[in-house]
Amino acid sequence: MEASYKDEFLTLIFSIPLIVIFWESVWGDPESVQQVKAAFQAMGELPDWYQYAFLGCVIATFGLRGMAKFLVNRR
Repeated sequence: MEASYKDEFLTLIFSIPLIVIFWESVWGDPESVQQVKAAFQAMGELPDWYQYAFLGCVIATFGLRGMAKFLVNRR
């Protein structure tokens, strides 16, 4: 796993919406923030099987213990 870039890739992917929202809220066009929100709404409409499969990939990448802590604290 030392040569794997999955962690960095997923961290980058998860960071992009936050970066866009912050940048556009402070210095840019607020319409971009609305586009990010619309993208999240569209992702929420994806089939459950796809969302669970993606969650499984994230769990496998970042570790089961870390995700279990997140899910327990979320309740």
